[in-house]
Amino acid sequence: MTCAIGLVFEAASLVGINLFGAETLPLHHQMRIADDKIALLPKSTHKQKNEVSSSDRLWFD
Repeated sequence: MTCAIGLVFEAASLVGINLFGAETLPLHHQMRIADDKIALLPKSTHKQKNEVSSSDRLWFD
């Protein structure tokens, strides 16, 4: 077994989905709240590019 199930539980917790407790709101309301939270996340991320300094370039020539 991998840690993937833990990630699923963590993601559900972050967006406010209660997996094991008594539900206070109907599922469609919870889904709308989760969608609102997800809308705040960035659509994509870009890895930061590291620039090589001139002193480091001497090692690669």
